[in-house]
Amino acid sequence: LELTVWVPKLPLQIELSDSKLSQVKGWRVPILPDRRSTRDSEDEDEEERSKTRGCTLQYQHALIRVFTQFHTTSSEGTDQVITMLGSEWSVDVTDLVSDFMRVADTRIAQIMEGNILAGREPGT
Repeated sequence: LELTVWVPKLPLQIELSDSKLSQVKGWRVPILPDRRSTRDSEDEDEEERSKTRGCTLQYQHALIRVFTQFHTTSSEGTDQVITMLGSEWSVDVTDLVSDFMRVADTRIAQIMEGNILAGREPGT
């Protein structure tokens, strides 16, 4: 039995649809109350539950895409590296790695729906 194992090239290439997530001028979004506190207090009426706790600024969102190349060594016993589809091609592996993506500072940005980066406040 002969197998070929394709290995992703590291580091992965991360691309953003917009590298600067600016504040959207004049757009504010409501800050919803903590859902745990409304669940615990059953005597509050529906109007109290629907109240917001102010508004916050809205920042742009960007689509995250992650790419890599896959490579293997020659099956002929040489150490020649072979790249899947050729050296100009990269494979979109976003769906495979989205559960493992993290933001270093969640006060500045957050990942939503696995592949959307949302700004939260100014920072780098």
